[in-house]
Amino acid sequence: MWAGRSAATEFDDPASYPEPSPTRQLALRALRHAGRTCGVIYISDNLLGLRAAGGARGDRARGAVLPDGLVPLTDPELAELGDLDFMLMHRRTRPSDPEQALANAIVANARLLSHQTTRSGM
Repeated sequence: MWAGRSAATEFDDPASYPEPSPTRQLALRALRHAGRTCGVIYISDNLLGLRAAGGARGDRARGAVLPDGLVPLTDPELAELGDLDFMLMHRRTRPSDPEQALANAIVANARLLSHQTTRSGM
C-alpha cells in the first residue's frame, strides 16, 4: 500500500531504499504501468530516514508493518502495487541482537497471520 502522514497527503515522488530493492522496483514499475512519471526523491538505506521522508511525501509500505505515524493513502489514482513476498534466510555468522530481534518479530508475525488466516477459513 501507499502510505503518508495523513490520508490526505498528496503523493509525489517516493522515498526508497537504494538499488537493489524489490520494494523500490515494484513501486516504480507500478507507477510506470499506471502512466505516472516519477523519480525517487529520497534514497536511504536507513529505515528511520525512509519513515521521515515517507511521512512527508508518501511512500510504499506493507500494511502489516506500517510505521507509527503513517496511514494508508486513499488517492484512487495511485497505482496498484501487487504482491511481494519476503524470504528469511540463515547466514553463517551470528546476527547482532537487533537483527535477531527483527528476525524473531517477523517469524512471530508470520505465524500469527498464518494462524488468523487458518481460523478465518481463507
